[in-house]
Amino acid sequence: MQKKYGLRVYADKAFDYKNDEWVNQMQENLAASQAVLIFVSNEYVCSYACFLEVLTAVQEDIPILPIYIIIIPKQVIVKRI
Repeated sequence: MQKKYGLRVYADKAFDYKNDEWVNQMQENLAASQAVLIFVSNEYVCSYACFLEVLTAVQEDIPILPIYIIIIPKQVIVKRI
């Protein structure tokens, strides 16, 4: 995405309940961000890692752009507010 759109995308895949070394890496990556895009779902709001990502963005005064995902049986509705 960086070549085509000039965007650097960080997707945290290193989360581990048994090892918190990922926290420092996540905080460094978010601190270097201009904005944070979050996909809010029922699972997202129950996630410890997602909570830490939002908390870090708020503490670093980084704009948060939420995309709300509502799942209805046999349908997916994506709504940006």
